[in-house]
Amino acid sequence: MSQAQAINLLQINERGRQGIDRLSTIRKIKRRRKKEKDMFWLLRKGNNTMVNQQYIERKAAELAQRQIRGILGRKECAVIRAEEMIFLGMTRA
Repeated sequence: MSQAQAINLLQINERGRQGIDRLSTIRKIKRRRKKEKDMFWLLRKGNNTMVNQQYIERKAAELAQRQIRGILGRKECAVIRAEEMIFLGMTRA
């Protein structure tokens, strides 16, 4: 087998692997969205209190995580900005 044939075979295999990986990721996203949609409708109907509690807890956790990530991101950005200003000589250390 020549080097060109081997490279071609590896490229074909890698494209296939990436396609399979992408498909599995899409399927996971679809399953998660369907589950969230089902939980939303159960919550709206008021049929299942356990689902109610789980849904509320998950949404509260997501909100807290979003807030904390935002705060940490802004702090990190401020530090980077300050370091850049010192590097440029626009502020003193």
